[in-house]
Amino acid sequence: LQALDHYERLYREYEEFVSDGGPLDWCAHWRRWEWNSVSPCREEEIWERTRILAGRCNALFILNPQFEAPYDGFRWLNKENRAQQLRLMRGAAQEWRVESRTAEVKVSDLDQAKLEIQSVLDRILSR
Repeated sequence: LQALDHYERLYREYEEFVSDGGPLDWCAHWRRWEWNSVSPCREEEIWERTRILAGRCNALFILNPQFEAPYDGFRWLNKENRAQQLRLMRGAAQEWRVESRTAEVKVSDLDQAKLEIQSVLDRILSR
């Protein structure tokens, strides 16, 4: 939950910032790995805090890797686990009603991902 506290601090301190994580990604990881460690009431509180953060974002990204990443010691990055993460992020975006500000970026390489993310940001910020 330190990451959620960190995001809330950033939103209080800065009018604008770009984050390499975000509410959708954080929430999907939290639900996957930590959900069973809190009471249902606490889970609802965390879900609501994260929903509020997502609502404050101009743009949200779901990064969808198109390659098999090596195990990094933190999480499993195989196809089945990525699919689960994507479902959790898409479901949160839908439930939080932030789909119009959410872009799914298929990442085949870093340079391509940067260009696509910048393109989406330009479109959203020019509205």
